[in-house]
Amino acid sequence: GWSRRIANLVHVFHSCASSDRTTLRLANGRDGRPILGFEFALPGNVADHRVEQEVPVRVIPETEAETIREPPLPEPEYQIELPSSLARLKSVLEKMKAVGAQHILVEAAQEKAGGAMANPASTMSGNGGPCRAWLKLVAEAELVTIASTFSSLTLVMEGKTTTPPEGPVRLFLSLRRLAEVLAAFQLISAEAHIACVLQNRALVLYALLPQSLGSLISYTPAVLS
Repeated sequence: GWSRRIANLVHVFHSCASSDRTTLRLANGRDGRPILGFEFALPGNVADHRVEQEVPVRVIPETEAETIREPPLPEPEYQIELPSSLARLKSVLEKMKAVGAQHILVEAAQEKAGGAMANPASTMSGNGGPCRAWLKLVAEAELVTIASTFSSLTLVMEGKTTTPPEGPVRLFLSLRRLAEVLAAFQLISAEAHIACVLQNRALVLYALLPQSLGSLISYTPAVLS
């Protein structure tokens, strides 16, 4: 196995997205260090252009690779589909970083319907549409607090065996890590982004790839408040 920062890989994936065929190889680079090599062709006016890119990687010993597993997690309290464009979310996080904030509070809850909390046992709202949820991001710095709420987000019930709680759920995350994840996800032409909120445990983000190619998953653990 091997490891590399996700942003480096996403940059290369974005470059070869328009190529009909991409060849990957794990080899030693020009300096003798391990790399993941990408070879692909980009269309030109007269002829295709052959492109080679190398991404430095760290080869993981077999004994270490055996310990790397997806962390066991309970079912999330909320599964929320994020806005189709992550630009606004990313902009909010950048403003929070600019004022010196280190951590971010993520809060989620089912939206109220008709002045009362929507029935958590139902997957449909009072008007017959899918249930909606809101997601609130809050960051505090020494002199300022920034809060932003994203409302009317689709509440995803697929795969859930339990109903969402009646009240909001919260968790504190590293602002830097979450900003890096969103920046990487923004480069991917995903069909949808799903945020799974597990109170005081983690925020798991899924980028659903087009043509049912799979999904990109990011796990951001909660930090102590």
